[in-house]
Amino acid sequence: DPDWWARRYLEQMKAEDAADEVRRSVTRALPLLRTMDDRAAAQARAAELNALIDEVNRSLPEADRIPPVAL
Repeated sequence: DPDWWARRYLEQMKAEDAADEVRRSVTRALPLLRTMDDRAAAQARAAELNALIDEVNRSLPEADRIPPVAL
């Protein structure tokens, strides 16, 4: 297939766009998580963010992976 490289490039760009969106979400959420009074709610939100991070990391090269959120 002569267009394999184009498809691979588009898949890589989609993965990078998704990773950028998750990074922005984590950046916005971290200060709020660390100041929340309800520790259980903060941990639940951190778990949600980590699930998103895990999903995105599956399609990223090792060097570009996003570290999990830790409180």
